[in-house]
Amino acid sequence: MGQCLEFLGFVGILKESIKVLLQSKNGKLIATITTISILLNFLLSSSFILFTRPFIGDLLAKQALLYLPTQNSSDTDPADKFVDIKHDIRILLVVEFAFFLASFTISLFSISSMILASAVTYYGKSLSFKDLLSRELLWNSSSKKSIKTC
Repeated sequence: MGQCLEFLGFVGILKESIKVLLQSKNGKLIATITTISILLNFLLSSSFILFTRPFIGDLLAKQALLYLPTQNSSDTDPADKFVDIKHDIRILLVVEFAFFLASFTISLFSISSMILASAVTYYGKSLSFKDLLSRELLWNSSSKKSIKTC
């Protein structure tokens, strides 16, 4: 019974969202924000996967080489291999953190843009994409100033 009510709540939210999208003056703007957000997140996720997959494969190959017995004494020392693996893991963590920050920034701007556009739509006013960008930039710069004054 509870799952049915949760589903009906979801359907109600979906109906209201579609109504705001189709019947408002800013329907194109909201659709544009959503499309840009989805596209940027898709491109970021795809580039992350394409960039890290070969790197992780190389890391796993180096790890597998640690367990193979060495035939020649001229091969590199296992301690050197551990140092190489440790260095590669550090690089991988830095890359993952950079992608996380980029994803967080994209999400933050898309959410704040959507909230601003929805608020303007709720009051029945019209908003262009150019106005939205200028308001968004003003809002972010003013929030930075208020943080610095605290």
